[in-house]
Amino acid sequence: MKIFAALFLASSLFFIGCSNCSQCHLTTSPSFNNKQSLTLLILPVTTNGNPNVTSLPNYSDDITTPFLEAGFKIVDRSAAEVAASKLGLSLNDGIAEKNVKALASALNVDAILLSSVAYAFIPAESGVTPSSYNKVTDSTGKVREVSAQGPGEYNRSEHYAITSMSSRLIEAKSMTTLLTAYVEPCDGKAVNAQLVSMLREELTGKD
Repeated sequence: MKIFAALFLASSLFFIGCSNCSQCHLTTSPSFNNKQSLTLLILPVTTNGNPNVTSLPNYSDDITTPFLEAGFKIVDRSAAEVAASKLGLSLNDGIAEKNVKALASALNVDAILLSSVAYAFIPAESGVTPSSYNKVTDSTGKVREVSAQGPGEYNRSEHYAITSMSSRLIEAKSMTTLLTAYVEPCDGKAVNAQLVSMLREELTGKD
């Protein structure tokens, strides 16, 4: 019974905020206490796999919300930009992990949140959709097929599609990971909305 309870607790933590989506998880380290009033630097969400997009500032704003709701003190973006500039860094260009500790030290923060969105290139595609039929029963009781939709051509241009989003909360002094979260698109939900939901549930206990 104890083993079952432990497994249930672990699975509920692993899939917190995921609904029916299996490709998402959130885990925390034993040293993480979401009741602490930590000062947090939230770095801009970076991207990989899409040469046309280097950062997603709106996503950064979205994931800030659950931390504010949980009582974290968030470093002002302009103050972070000034500190980064003095170190020869740029928030908009992304902060390499090797430079994170120096930036955190300059801002005197307790923790840093690193987040990224991955893209995949989808090539152009064209083709013909097949006809579809519905089965109906006529007045004589016979079942026959009636055309519901005829064949049609489709063309999809090449594009980049989001495949996942991940976040990692790092303790500034030791650079140890306190929290990790990962989501993939599911049920038509945007990855940033899914991630916000997971963080809110973990940090505040709310959906």
